[in-house]
Amino acid sequence: GQLLTPAGDSALAYFDRAAQLGRNDARVAPLRTHLSTRLIPSSRAAIDTDVAAAANLAAEARRVGLDSATLVALEEDVGAAVARERQRHLSARLGVASERVRSGALFVPASDSALDHLTALQTDAPDFAGLAEEWEAFRQAAVLAIESSIANRDWPTADTQLATLAKAPGGAIAAQPLASELAARRLQE
Repeated sequence: GQLLTPAGDSALAYFDRAAQLGRNDARVAPLRTHLSTRLIPSSRAAIDTDVAAAANLAAEARRVGLDSATLVALEEDVGAAVARERQRHLSARLGVASERVRSGALFVPASDSALDHLTALQTDAPDFAGLAEEWEAFRQAAVLAIESSIANRDWPTADTQLATLAKAPGGAIAAQPLASELAARRLQE
């Protein structure tokens, strides 16, 4: 059961050493087959519980030199599982961003604000379903927050919020009238 771990003392490590020492040795081919017959089912068993481990096991089966229809099918299944896991991860991140927008944590705390989560999603998956709608909700909430800062004459906060909103997708357009209002309010004061 120690296919890949512990490092240096796994079945794969011993196979690699045997293959290096006796590449043409007739005993290496059966070892390759035996190891592959263990790697493939282990990868398949891990697909539902640990996608990264399943992908690692499948990659090692490929690296060992196995080339079969079973491995190709496994790689397709692992690829689909990786895609599903990525989709779940992105959906969870979008959910966190949405919660931050609803709670008013638009710009702070640093590294955990709605803006931080949305920006990270924009970088990782710009076409992710629901992201555009969440940006719109963020812009609307940001406008209200900035209007509140302006109404409370909290100029430094309004300045920071405006600068940050302007960097968000579509935020520059929303920030323009607020910047004018902020300047007018300061002038009035």
